[in-house]
Amino acid sequence: MSVVYSTVTGFAVVVCYRPELGRLRHTCDCLIRSGARVILWGNSERGRLGEEGRIVDCTVIMNGENLGIARSQNVGIARALESGVDVVASFDQDSAVDSAR
Repeated sequence: MSVVYSTVTGFAVVVCYRPELGRLRHTCDCLIRSGARVILWGNSERGRLGEEGRIVDCTVIMNGENLGIARSQNVGIARALESGVDVVASFDQDSAVDSAR
């Protein structure tokens, strides 16, 4: 019997509006450890998600205005799908993610 392994490419889209950076960093770290590539969608009018190493190893997109969560999720998911991903999961800044085991 042969075993076939496949690699699944997964993205996590995390929509943020004036997030508490420590909690957001923890969520991103957990997602990255689980193997996801993370897109942070900054829905705030201004922000520093990617500056000064605050949130690293994520693709940070600052929208510059509040589009609302549904539209922001749809745009973020579309961006992930452009990369040819297999799986996209959607989160917001208040999502709690357990560490990968």
